[in-house]
Amino acid sequence: GNKGFLNKHDLKFAMAALFGIRPTKFEVEQILSIAKDYVIRLEQDRQKNSETVHDNSGLEDTEIEGARIYEPIFAQIMMSKLELVDEDDILRQVFCAFDVGCRGFLTFEDALRAFQYVSPKISPQVVHDAFCFGDSDNDGRIGYADFVKIIKGTHLNPQRRYHY
Repeated sequence: GNKGFLNKHDLKFAMAALFGIRPTKFEVEQILSIAKDYVIRLEQDRQKNSETVHDNSGLEDTEIEGARIYEPIFAQIMMSKLELVDEDDILRQVFCAFDVGCRGFLTFEDALRAFQYVSPKISPQVVHDAFCFGDSDNDGRIGYADFVKIIKGTHLNPQRRYHY
């Protein structure tokens, strides 16, 4: 809803949506602690300056009540966390998750197994078409470099239609 804050439950879902994995209890508590520290520092700065900040950011009324984190603070904390995410590291992790045999390439069977696990309603034909799209040299394999190009959208080869 539009309540202006996230409770622990909301925070877990929001972090899962942003990062693709459910946060641990420790991570949730850590975020709430960071938010609480931020509010304390904000209040100390306001008291020191003896003036109220009026920037329409919603921070004027910010406080942690139990396990609530207000949206402006959540946004600031998540932006700083997202800046630390290494896109190449994530791509390597995803590739390795697909490459269960640790061979350094993906076969159609690897792709099919991965998609059936994460999205069981995807048809094998769609997976086949996507695999063929990415197999730039028609050898029945997708190496890491081609995988990265596919994910980043820089590998456009719509004419390929192969059978594996």
